[in-house]
Amino acid sequence: MTVRFTNPQILGYYLGATATDKSVSISNTDFISVFEFVTKFQEMLDDYNQKYNKHTLNLF
Repeated sequence: MTVRFTNPQILGYYLGATATDKSVSISNTDFISVFEFVTKFQEMLDDYNQKYNKHTLNLF
């Protein structure tokens, strides 16, 4: 009996070992919402612009 394959066949596979996962879980106290982040970031930008970009923003 002769067996023929017309397509390539998988003869084996290689599996590499991965490093141990050293991530830590984030507690709920470290979490802020996207809205809070955007609000705080906008405040930071406004403070920066008032201090350094008065001439550009015409805030004399």
